[in-house]
This record gives sequence, structure tokens and C-alpha cells, in this order.
Amino acid sequence: MKALKKKIFFIIGIVVIGMLILVNPLGAGLVQESSEEMEVEIQDVQLLMITSNNSFLLYESEELQNLAHDIPTFPTKTYSSLNEVVADREVEIVYICDNKVLDSLNASDISTLSNMAEQGVFMGILGDGTHMREVLGIADADDYTNTDEENIIFFTYGKPDGDREDLFLSLENSPTIGQLLNLLFEWVNEILEKHQELSSSHGAWDADYTHEWKGNMDGGSYRFLVNVYKLNTERTDYDWYLVDVSYQSAITDYKKSGSRCGWFTSAMNLEANVDSSNGASLYEYMPTGTISNSTQSFTIGANLSAKPGLSASYSHSYNTPDVTIEDKSNYITNTAKWDVSFVGPDYIWYPFYKQPCNVARNSYETQPAFIVQVPKNQRMKVYLHPHIEHENDSLTYYFFFIKVKKQLCWWTSSTLTINVGP
Repeated sequence: MKALKKKIFFIIGIVVIGMLILVNPLGAGLVQESSEEMEVEIQDVQLLMITSNNSFLLYESEELQNLAHDIPTFPTKTYSSLNEVVADREVEIVYICDNKVLDSLNASDISTLSNMAEQGVFMGILGDGTHMREVLGIADADDYTNTDEENIIFFTYGKPDGDREDLFLSLENSPTIGQLLNLLFEWVNEILEKHQELSSSHGAWDADYTHEWKGNMDGGSYRFLVNVYKLNTERTDYDWYLVDVSYQSAITDYKKSGSRCGWFTSAMNLEANVDSSNGASLYEYMPTGTISNSTQSFTIGANLSAKPGLSASYSHSYNTPDVTIEDKSNYITNTAKWDVSFVGPDYIWYPFYKQPCNVARNSYETQPAFIVQVPKNQRMKVYLHPHIEHENDSLTYYFFFIKVKKQLCWWTSSTLTINVGP
């Protein structure tokens, strides 16, 4: 973990971000003196501030610009639950007022925040962040505690390689809200720029191909992203290609009533078939086995020979809250395959029935990957078969039994062909 510390020293009365922005949005702009003005690009950035277990304030566009310039403003939008937020927006930054607010959130909210942090959302809180890291399960071996908890705002970001990068903002000498936000946005932009640069390569893996499919479907939307990298190696017998797939299901029309439960995500499956006609084969893949209700990390490529000074290892962590990822791959048939299922509704005690799990009725993303070995200077061809399924249940009660009529909608393609190489 790389800890980035920035101290702010300005001659202005004491300001605590959780008090001025979160408790009284209009009061955030009352202190407007500044010895330095920073212009930081914040377009398309969304900042969610959590002030209690039923108060979620979203700032974006003009309202966020106003805060950055110490101009009084109301939130762009307010929500009464975190589920409403994730169904409506993809948030880049979350700020929690303090540990008391964090502890007031229910288990579903904590699970959602933990998943957001795992997926690369910037998470912040008043204090040194120790308690937040423990509650959200985002600590790593290099984390440490700063005892000056009242004069610090802490932010953390999970990098794609599984490490974390932290920011500590000092409240000594009373910075304004705008000054704090500009330093935060400057750091966020630095992180995102580095992330963008790194996305073109992963250690010894050089970017070779990328393509994204996304759109709307009944109940929500889908996104399917494929990145292909070629190993930088001096071997003369083989080449290796890393295929990294990220796919997401998002629900925007969930409803629970006596006659309806849905829409919710019921399945997210992927099958990848390697064309072996030129001697290509499936070399390695992840995740392996079955993962359910846990967070597990996997690494592939560790045994490959890259150019001196480079590592071919590629790692990823998989978080499965009420989700099961089942590995159905087969090296003999050169097939990498995963079935992703979710804890769905339980109607046994109808009309008091259990809803689908939180991620099924909101959003879930997973990122399987595999390596293909091909004879030197040969092309790699892979056939991908994604399947993202949404379900909507119509419920009818007949005296002693309930009839459930399932309406299904799915996004899938019979074949997405990835063909790269010389």
C-alpha cells in the first residue's frame, strides 16, 4: 500500500467536512476566503455523502462544482436508502460522516459499501479510517493507525492489482470545504490517470485488443468488456494471450409487492471456447472451483517466462455476497466456463416472503480471466458465449398454494469471436 499524505495549512476558522457539507449543505459555502485556488477537473464525478442510515446526499455536475468553489448549494439529489442510490447512479466517491453513522447502517448497506470498495469506488470517512477498514473488510497488511483521529479525513482506493492507495487530509489550521474537495479531486484524478495508463498493460502483458458491449434490457442494463493482452516474452516456441472479461448486470426496476417480485438478476454465465485448429490451447484460468459467500484471490501466469525484469503474474479478487461462482471449465475441450447464480426470493411464507439478495436486485460485476497458449506467431481465436439473465416473478395466491409465473429476459450472443495476433 502506498500512503499518500497531504497536509493543508490555511488561515481560516476550523471547518469539519462532516459538519458543514453533510449536516448543513447551505452552510458549506459560508467561509469563502482562500489564499489559493485550485482548478481540478471533476466532470462526470459523483460524490455520495452519507449522513445517517436514511440520508444519502448526492453531489454532481454544477452542485459539485459549487462546493469545490465554496458556493452554497443543495445536493443534486437526496435518497433515503443506499439501494436507491446504487439503482440510480454509478458513484465514484463515497464519504461517510463519521464512525457513528457507519455503525448505524444496516448489514445490507455495509455489504453494498464493501462491494463498492472492492470494485474501485473511493471511500472516505472523518478520522483515520481504521474502523471503516475493519467494518468494510478493506484492510491490507500495510495499513496503519494514525492516533490524531479528530484532525484527519481518510480516503482509500482499491487498485486493480489488489493493493490499496490512501489519502490523509489534515484539518489543522482550518481548511475550507472547497480546499479539501479540490485536494481530494486532484488525488482522485491522479489515481484514475495512473489506472488508465496501467490499463494498457499489466506487468509483462501488453494490450492487444479491447471491445465493450453494453445496453438496456428488461429490468435494467448489461455491460460486457473484453481486454486481450499479449505476453512480452523471449520464448521462440509459443506466444501467450491473456483474455480478461468484465461483465455486469444492473437492475433499475426492482419491486416487491403481493403480486410481484422483480426484476432481479438470476444468472450471469460465460463460456469461452478456444479454437485449437492451429495448435492453440487453454493454458490457465481463474477463478477455479466454487466460490460462495466469500472473498477469494487467484493468480494466473505465474509460471510463464516473461522478459527479464517483468512478471507474468496476473491476480484478481472475487467477492461473492449471496452469490455462487461455479467453475465448469475443461482443459480437454479447451473450454473456460463459469456459471454465476444468486440467492433468489423465497415464497414459503407468502405473503411474508424473502426478497432476492441485495446484489441480485441492484448490481453485480465479476471478472473472470484465462490465458491461451498458441504456437509462435500464430493467431488466437476465442469464441465467447455470455448470458446475463433478469427475472420478474408474478405471484398469484390460490387458497393453500401460490403460483409463481416467471418472466425472463436475457442478453446473450450465440458467438462473440475474438481474433487477435500476427
